[in-house]
Parts: sequence; C-alpha cells; structure tokens
Amino acid sequence: MEIDIIQIRCTEINNEIILYIDIYVNLNTISSNSMIKLKRHYISVENKNIKILWQENTANQKRMTVVK
Repeated sequence: MEIDIIQIRCTEINNEIILYIDIYVNLNTISSNSMIKLKRHYISVENKNIKILWQENTANQKRMTVVK
C-alpha cells in the first residue's frame, strides 16, 4: 500500500483539542482488506473518541479523515 499524502492539522474549539489527519492513498495499490486494516489500526491507536470519515477525492484516491 502506498500513502501519497499525509496532512495533519490541529485546532482548539471550546477548550477541546481536535486533531485532523488526512491520509491520501492510491487506490491502485490498495485492496479493500488493506483499507479495513488501516481503519482498524487508527481506531486502536487512541482506543476511543475517534471518528473516521471516508470521502471520495478523485477517481484514484480516497481521503481518510481521523477526528479525535
């Protein structure tokens, strides 16, 4: 699996830190099983209070946003 771009940004709203991690992967090098493992990996990193949103970006890339 190739990870093309990682963008990390942090913001504070109402004394709460929100960390946004955007990961762009090339869909030509990733299978649906790898995608599931990637999602599980990020769920297990913080163990709670994690929302994972998948959004289509282009025809050959997918965007994953992890919000803590």
